[in-house]
Amino acid sequence: MIKDNRMTSRQYFLDKTGMWTSALCAVHCIVVPIVISMSAFSSWTFLHNESIENVVLMISGVIAVISLLPSYVRHHRKLIPIVILLVGFFLIGLSRLAVEVNESVFASSGAALVASAHFLNYRFCKKAHSA
Repeated sequence: MIKDNRMTSRQYFLDKTGMWTSALCAVHCIVVPIVISMSAFSSWTFLHNESIENVVLMISGVIAVISLLPSYVRHHRKLIPIVILLVGFFLIGLSRLAVEVNESVFASSGAALVASAHFLNYRFCKKAHSA
């Protein structure tokens, strides 16, 4: 079996989408509690909608699986992006169980780790492709 070492434009797109989605999620987790706590914006509670957050988490998970696992198998064989991804999703899951005060800390840290996992995957694939 011949291994194709080329990184596809689909792979670039998935990693970039994963990075941006996770980064926006981290910003959302930090900014929304601050904005809602301000009296002038207290009616903006729609920004803290658990259903929307769950959909974004599912989409992020799907992007991560279809991006990182094939990259590991086809390109770089480095587990670190997958480990970082799992720790990130663990922290996000922990944020769903945490007290309100700690929720944004766990969720934003987890989202930052998910973005980092995509970034590392992108770099490892690019390096494997250029080798």
